[in-house]
Amino acid sequence: MLRGPRGSELHRLDAGCVEQPVGGRFRLEDSGTIAVAIAVAGLALAALACLLGAYLVYKLRQVHRTLYGTDFIVRTLSRSVSQNLQNLELLTQELQLHKPLPPLRGWAASPDILLVMARHVQRAAPAVIVECGSGASTVVLAQAARLNGRGHVYSIDHDGAFAEESRTMLARYGLSDWATITHAPLAEVPISGSRWEWYDLDRLPETPPIDLLFIDGPPADTPKPLARYPAGPMLFPRLAPGAVVFADDTDRPGEIEVLRRWASEFPALSQYAHFCEKGCHELRAGEAPADLSEERQAV
Repeated sequence: MLRGPRGSELHRLDAGCVEQPVGGRFRLEDSGTIAVAIAVAGLALAALACLLGAYLVYKLRQVHRTLYGTDFIVRTLSRSVSQNLQNLELLTQELQLHKPLPPLRGWAASPDILLVMARHVQRAAPAVIVECGSGASTVVLAQAARLNGRGHVYSIDHDGAFAEESRTMLARYGLSDWATITHAPLAEVPISGSRWEWYDLDRLPETPPIDLLFIDGPPADTPKPLARYPAGPMLFPRLAPGAVVFADDTDRPGEIEVLRRWASEFPALSQYAHFCEKGCHELRAGEAPADLSEERQAV
């Protein structure tokens, strides 16, 4: 026992330990608890730092993927826009148009499929051209027929106001004698025991066998899914020998299913995919001409 300052008693502890006043504020057990607490806090901070580091790495990778994806989309869209501008210029030159075509966005067919069809008309010179859905495509097909000096376009549209706009457009291009636009509202049509909504059969124009059929209407899901499927059962039996069918928007799920049904129900028609912005398929009996093999891909 030792005497400390002012007479306080001290206990000497084992070597390496601190001496504390008996009955004072601190004990050896308290210092150990504090050390453990500090160690636990240090481990917690280290774990938190690791978690934050991992989260930052994750977010940086997300940002990188987003930027890369955005860059890919921008580059893809740029190529698409550039290609369509080139196609539009080619279309205008080959059709010898002296005024610009109407806007080719939204519901209108894209320049790529219009160029494909215009070149087909120039090569094959079809006499009877039937089109589901009117608009800029009617102008293109009618002008191609006029350049051939042969052929007539019969266009069907479910929208009366739009049909009238298309007639006005034809008159503006001086093509009224080369195309006839029929307003045929949607109505129930029976197909294989089922009821479908399609153009009113009583309004469809009477034509000779069809040499070229372009299916670009009714609009998708109007009034229900697979809106363009009835064109097969209703019009394919009216195709002339050697006729060709073009279907637009075939990248959409509904049109993919329509093509699958047509392939099952009309196996004599081979299907070829064109490389178009919104998807385009060509259907014809037999194989495609060898000189067109680079323009399409068999499916």
